[in-house]
Amino acid sequence: YLVVEFQNNVDSSLKLVEYVPEAWMIGLTQCLWPSVSKSKLESLRTRASTPEETWERHPVVVLSRCSDELCARRRLSRYIKDGEIESTDLDKRRRRSKTKRFIEEGNRQRKKRVESSSDNEPDSEENSPKRANLNSGLRDPPSFPCISGSTFASPSVLASASAPASASASAPVSASASVSASASVSASASTPCTLTHELSKERVPTSFSTLREEIEASEVYSQLDSSQNSEPVNTPVGSQRCTSRCSEVRMELSSFERRVLRELATIRTIVDGVARQLTETLTPRLAAEDLPFSIPVNGDAGIDQLNAWLQKKENLVKLAQQLSRLGGRTSREATRQLLRRLFDPDALAKFTFKGTKDKRRFEESAVHSLVQLALKNSNLNVTEAQVNSDIKHVLLHALDPTRKHKAKENE
Repeated sequence: YLVVEFQNNVDSSLKLVEYVPEAWMIGLTQCLWPSVSKSKLESLRTRASTPEETWERHPVVVLSRCSDELCARRRLSRYIKDGEIESTDLDKRRRRSKTKRFIEEGNRQRKKRVESSSDNEPDSEENSPKRANLNSGLRDPPSFPCISGSTFASPSVLASASAPASASASAPVSASASVSASASVSASASTPCTLTHELSKERVPTSFSTLREEIEASEVYSQLDSSQNSEPVNTPVGSQRCTSRCSEVRMELSSFERRVLRELATIRTIVDGVARQLTETLTPRLAAEDLPFSIPVNGDAGIDQLNAWLQKKENLVKLAQQLSRLGGRTSREATRQLLRRLFDPDALAKFTFKGTKDKRRFEESAVHSLVQLALKNSNLNVTEAQVNSDIKHVLLHALDPTRKHKAKENE
């Protein structure tokens, strides 16, 4: 959108300032203006409608350039009130263009020095691969990828402006009417800077469920983290302009973005653990009097008693529901916690998965069905073969806690 001043050929002292969409401009000196009612004019400006052949053409002078209609309204109000507008985007563009030309000139001179030194000293440090990579990084200015859905503050995204002063029905809306118009205009899509500002203003969620929902929403970013490259995206010319170099660059996540994704994954893991503990606390547990034994069991008598008690399907289902809340980030970790909750190390060491002459066979025991059912009820997506593999690993390392304890005592 552009804030423009209409040039009145009849009375030069009469200044009419309005804001118009960029699509209504013909270069930077003329503007097309519709002969419509006030409400229709507001609708056309908000939607940045394409000009029609019946619209009038007026000479104008550009005063300011804005990124959205709300910004254009504010600058128009400031101009009507104070008679001037702060440093415009056009001036900032000129300063940036001068700086860019200076940098490009320096890069060209640096490139010439590198090429001349490479001809004279082929084995010098200047021609080393490390130095060459550094020079290439300095020569090429950084190019940013075109990200779908985001609109950066560019010359093509201008602020709306309404316009000319003629005695006919096409006369522009008065300044007070323009300022008092509703400001509920859809702003342009968030840029990286505005996104940071919006995040800083977000309130902290007051409920645990809201926090978990927001953390789960970060799963889409973990999918972005797993993708190495992304296809370049074509965007409308009117909303975004990219150089040919920018459109060819594939989007890659920076180190900072990858670090943010790792932090979000860590936060989500912590929240899942807290949710699991909270659910376990609020869910009624199996009463102690319902168990004819204490867990973890120890000795052959305790193992036989547990297997006999699990022969009833009702007991098996109740205990499996309780053990499914023990948690674990992986299937192996959940299996280890579950078996160590049921057996002490010495009792667990009496089992092997297939069984031997001296040890019990875990595969045909009721505890095996209990473990399979408990992991099936958990939030882990595991298969029966994977659970069997984890059980074998845990049984093989059943005495590890005892060995570690003895090692600490010997120290």
